[in-house]
Amino acid sequence: MKVTAPPASGVRHHWADLPDSVRSAVEDILGARVVHAQSQSGGQARTAHAVAAGR
Repeated sequence: MKVTAPPASGVRHHWADLPDSVRSAVEDILGARVVHAQSQSGGQARTAHAVAAGR
C-alpha cells in the first residue's frame, strides 16, 4: 500500500535566511555544521532536511 500525503503548506524559511543565532543553535544540537539544507514538499509540516558534516 502506498501512502501519500498532501503537500505541506505554510511558510518555509530557507536555512541561509535564518538568524545566525538560530543556525548556530541547530548546529550545536546536531554536533556538526550544516553543509546542505533542502526544503521538503511533503512530510511533516515545519520540518527541514539538513545534512550535517560527518553524518
